Amino acid sequence: MPEYADIYSLYRSRDRPTIYAFLERFMPDREETADEYEIPQYADSPSLVLHTASELLDYCCLHSEEVNGVYWQSIGGSRPEHGMVFFHADGSMVLGLSTDASDQDFVDQLCCDLGKIGEPVASYITHEDLPPPSADAFVELVQSLPVVQLGEDQNEIRSGRARRLGTLPIRL
Repeated sequence: MPEYADIYSLYRSRDRPTIYAFLERFMPDREETADEYEIPQYADSPSLVLHTASELLDYCCLHSEEVNGVYWQSIGGSRPEHGMVFFHADGSMVLGLSTDASDQDFVDQLCCDLGKIGEPVASYITHEDLPPPSADAFVELVQSLPVVQLGEDQNEIRSGRARRLGTLPIRL
């Protein structure tokens, strides 16, 4: 199994049009990886059980304090292989992609493209790691990362290391 690069973009608020644009652009042929979604997430005795990702997206967009996440996998071997949406307690959300890390140019291009969906605050690339659990922690992490330029061969930074692209601003 290959090592995966994870590409994340932070959004200050949750909205379905941005999520739909993300899914249609990067995961047009997809399937959910869960059969049900508990509210609250991972609860032994959930107050609500939803049965589709669409229901979870609607619920989390209406309840800005809800912490939850949803994963999809691509169908038919298309890349990126996985898509994700994470909802934070502060009302923010993170859109994420996961793909084989061996093609660093493709990974960097995905980050650049994801950073143009909606109005993200910041974007970065990591390897097999979850995004920070809040908007503030996300921005703090991104500000600490080394910067690479799209398409530059900086293998010591790009290979297996978290980084951000210099072409994508941090919008505070």
